[in-house]
Amino acid sequence: MSTGVWARVTMRLLAGGEQDHDVPVECSYRAADPYAVRLDFGAQCGAKGGTEGGADGGTEGSAQCGAAGGHAWVFARELLAEGLRGPAGRGDVHVTPDQQGGILIALAGRPGVALLAAPAAELARFLAATEEAVPLGAEAGLIDWDRHLDDLLSA
Repeated sequence: MSTGVWARVTMRLLAGGEQDHDVPVECSYRAADPYAVRLDFGAQCGAKGGTEGGADGGTEGSAQCGAAGGHAWVFARELLAEGLRGPAGRGDVHVTPDQQGGILIALAGRPGVALLAAPAAELARFLAATEEAVPLGAEAGLIDWDRHLDDLLSA
């Protein structure tokens, strides 16, 4: 199955006052990796915003995105969904609604923490499209557990 969903979302990097700036982010989901969403920062794709390749049967659109110069974060789709409703996260990724009706995403790495403000409605549309591709709770049925076990045992 090569079903995928992607959306181009403009997020705001909150760096402090006049240093805040918009960042284009490619949000992608692949049925081949059903538990994860991927955020590519600095991706240069054809989408002009909003959800593309979503509920209307689109296919993977991020293969050419996030190339040279971009950074990507991969984390649980469920974490993003929980963060739309309330504070969620452990470790390096935290997601929580803000007081203006948006979403705050904190990504912690070696250089520090990046805090991003994102439009909740756009992320909710993206997640709804991922759920049409693979309903929440149905992810395990898409994983070839035998192949993964064979890979582990042959390593």
